[in-house]
Amino acid sequence: MQKAPASWQRLTMDPVSVCSAALLTGLGLAALLAPLIAPHDPAQVHLGPSFAAPGGEFVLGTDAVGRDCLSRLLWGARISLPLGLLAVAVATVVGTLVGATAGFVGGRTDQLLSWSTDLFLALPRLVLLMAVVALFRGLESGHFLLVALVLGLTGWMPVARLARGQVLSLRQRGWVRAARGLGLSPGRILWLHLLPHALPPVLVHASLLVGGTILVEAALSFLGLGVPPPTPSWGNMIAEGMRSLQHWWLTLFPGLAITVTVAAFNLLGDGLRDALDPSLEEGS
Repeated sequence: MQKAPASWQRLTMDPVSVCSAALLTGLGLAALLAPLIAPHDPAQVHLGPSFAAPGGEFVLGTDAVGRDCLSRLLWGARISLPLGLLAVAVATVVGTLVGATAGFVGGRTDQLLSWSTDLFLALPRLVLLMAVVALFRGLESGHFLLVALVLGLTGWMPVARLARGQVLSLRQRGWVRAARGLGLSPGRILWLHLLPHALPPVLVHASLLVGGTILVEAALSFLGLGVPPPTPSWGNMIAEGMRSLQHWWLTLFPGLAITVTVAAFNLLGDGLRDALDPSLEEGS
């Protein structure tokens, strides 16, 4: 019962983790409040002159059709951040279910699920993503959910391997054998006793996955297979800016947004890993 407070204390005493969490909170609030704080409609064309440099009325400049880049950057956060979080949630749920089942049941089930995990790991993810998203490209309604689902269903394999390893190390503990001796069903042992102890490393890994997932979504949008225009996302903003590289602000600001977000998630994940490390418990 003392582990959670000790872990929380270690996390809050780490200035890098605190700054990362504060930065991500600020980004989340900016995305949430984009309709209120964005100075202009992100889709309104000819709002200003084409390729206006940053400064004056247009703080981050305008794009090729005179749209305000700051407004598009804020509204793009409403796509890139939730999409990354939703995709990682899907990957975490699927991976935990597959890995925990494989590690707990063992035998042929473990072999089959582990073989399936290795098979999916062997497939080039970006190529698979491009094929699946292009196949369902006509479903413009719900394209956000399609991209998030595909990202999640192609990123669960590392989570499955981690969850399997955790359950394998826990299932031989004395309290698990005691639960079996008391006649508890395997499902009850897995869901109520093993998973709560196996989840902390999985959640830490999930926090590290968010940044990578945002990068993959940006790559898809750059290739024209992400959320379709005119809906702004950081990825398709970079793709549009690449058509006129001399106008540096079109790619710089969304690129910085992606870089800062990915770095913040990774640093927060490192802090969570250190805070939940059982080896630190004795010295705390």
